Amino acid sequence: MSRRFDTAELLRVAVADEQSGIELYMKLSDKTENAVLKEMFVKLSEMEEVHREMFEDMSKFLEGEESTGVYPDEYVDYLETLSAEGGSSNAYSRIGECKTDTDLLDLAMQFERDQLALQKDMADLLGDKHEKVIEQVIREERDHLVQLARAKKAIGT
Repeated sequence: MSRRFDTAELLRVAVADEQSGIELYMKLSDKTENAVLKEMFVKLSEMEEVHREMFEDMSKFLEGEESTGVYPDEYVDYLETLSAEGGSSNAYSRIGECKTDTDLLDLAMQFERDQLALQKDMADLLGDKHEKVIEQVIREERDHLVQLARAKKAIGT
């Protein structure tokens, strides 16, 4: 069987997800004493802000379009789960569990992995019109993950 799903909903999730990233990285910056990590987290927060604006613009563009498609039931269940959970926004609530800079980096890396999964699904659903924008964000999120991994390696874990 197949059901309808409003793909614009994933853009709303992406906007909320990027907002969570802004808040997450600012909170991580506040939590660390390491000046290098502090600066990196601030810069990553700024990049999340750029991504949020890109998804907001894309969402406005979709307002005038038909954004509902028909997909297999299992895929719609998956998309609805992503929408209901708000992407990776639960990372922010786990900051209190972090005791070390390594914990902070691990949390940030998981956040980036979750964002990449969401954005890859969006790229599949939104098609060619928005492919360049989403691919740019995906490249930048991959770069965030690499930066975080290098920082983790640099602090000796």
